[in-house]
Amino acid sequence: MRTHKSAAIAVVAVAAGLSLTACNSDGSTSGGASASGGASASATAAAGTNGGSPQAKADGSGSDSGGGSAQAAGGSGGGSICHASDLSGVRASSKTTGGAEVLTTVRLTNNGSSSCSMHGFPGVDLNFQGGGSDSATRSDTSPVSVTLSPGQSTTFQLMTPYNNSGGTGVNVTSLTVTPPNDTHQLTVRQPQINLAVTDGSNSSPKNIQVGPVGGNVD
Repeated sequence: MRTHKSAAIAVVAVAAGLSLTACNSDGSTSGGASASGGASASATAAAGTNGGSPQAKADGSGSDSGGGSAQAAGGSGGGSICHASDLSGVRASSKTTGGAEVLTTVRLTNNGSSSCSMHGFPGVDLNFQGGGSDSATRSDTSPVSVTLSPGQSTTFQLMTPYNNSGGTGVNVTSLTVTPPNDTHQLTVRQPQINLAVTDGSNSSPKNIQVGPVGGNVD
């Protein structure tokens, strides 16, 4: 009888132990899952932080400003800006308007190996025979964007007063041209511009204007 009772107690104790183990096992599993979930979340966060940037850089989705800037730069002019080193310039023509103004058309040609774009006004310095120079001011003409493929040309106009003084005046031997948005210059020789001495003097008011690039793309 005692043997059976002891065996029964032992069975109850074992069952209780198993039940307790099961509870602890459930608790441990739950806690382990929570810890594992935290580790997984941390790993996911780390992956999102460290792995997101390369992906963003690769597909352009990570930085709206970066992607937008690149697109705007490419879309506004169809390529990089035209640099002086890739351009050549010549006087294309001159004509007098009403005996008061001379319009000199300057042709700029893209000698580079890829397309380039321009928008705005070139800087123009008129260099006088015997020394000295003067800068043209911008006209009120609205600029347009122009894209030049290799070998293509565009023009701008330089407006100078007609020399009706009766004197020999002063000759402009060359133009120093800075393309829009560039910091380097190219030289246009023999523009065939003649100004009255007063118009070519640094002490007198000037009426020398330059128009924007963008005319006669061919």
